[in-house]
Amino acid sequence: MKQSELNNIVRSIADELGLATSRKEAKEKGLPSYLFLEYAAVYGGYRIVSVGVDNGAHYGALGYGSTCARMSAKEMYAALSGILQGLELAKSFTPQS
Repeated sequence: MKQSELNNIVRSIADELGLATSRKEAKEKGLPSYLFLEYAAVYGGYRIVSVGVDNGAHYGALGYGSTCARMSAKEMYAALSGILQGLELAKSFTPQS
């Protein structure tokens, strides 16, 4: 599992939710934060966070806390894929206008 693949899923999740994946994009959309896939081998792997545009602080995102346990690439792929599939399924039940 490559980090670029994980970032692509994060991008898809952000698109589904109308969120951003960079500071620049968040500012353009007028959002206070953006999604970021953080990796630190020394702490055990990946976590998904919401980064504040104005202060750079890391907050919990997508149901995870800002101090949640980190995951391996394989675990993060499963978690992100599940979130994306859930969003897509929920969208299929939403009445279209």
